[in-house]
Amino acid sequence: MCREKREDLIGKTKGIYTLVGFVNTKRAIFKCEICKKEYECNFYHWKYRGRDTCQCMFKNTHHKLYGRYDKMIYRCYNINSDNYKYYGGRGIKVCERWRTSFENFLEDMQPTYFEGAELDRIDNNGNYEPSNCRWVTHSHNMLNRKGFKNSTKYPGIRITPKGNYLGRVQINKKEYRTKRFDTPKEAYIELQKIKKRLYSEMNIE
Repeated sequence: MCREKREDLIGKTKGIYTLVGFVNTKRAIFKCEICKKEYECNFYHWKYRGRDTCQCMFKNTHHKLYGRYDKMIYRCYNINSDNYKYYGGRGIKVCERWRTSFENFLEDMQPTYFEGAELDRIDNNGNYEPSNCRWVTHSHNMLNRKGFKNSTKYPGIRITPKGNYLGRVQINKKEYRTKRFDTPKEAYIELQKIKKRLYSEMNIE
């Protein structure tokens, strides 16, 4: 099966954007099927997830939260994202209400936003949706992130060269580790205790 050439996609519509031509290897010109105007955008964003929104649909593209919104969608649906394997690659999705409308995202999340806040999923294995998202400090977000890559099925736990298990969490460039255990479950329980203590010391609810 021949690989599809970029030039063969000219004239093709994905979402509301139709490919018109190329600027360089990453950027391209698209025509919005709603306003009929042309815009320059990332070609690969469009190729792999289409385009559901346009500047003509709202005036918030320069909103301070738009970058967070765009990155949320990018890491869940663009296989070229460095973080795709941790999000879309794990089955993490953005709810339909948010994926199709930045304004809906603002309506749900802007009221609780505070300066410097990061978007956090309460359940790290859950999707991006109103019931599972909140704004937290960077320190809190680091505590909730999955640990280093492992095959133990316990987030933050790895097997050592000697065959035992330990947990690790890193925050503000400082690393916290558990002692070594015979089973990953024991290491995971101890890691949760360390996280709970850190939450308390940092006054994180």
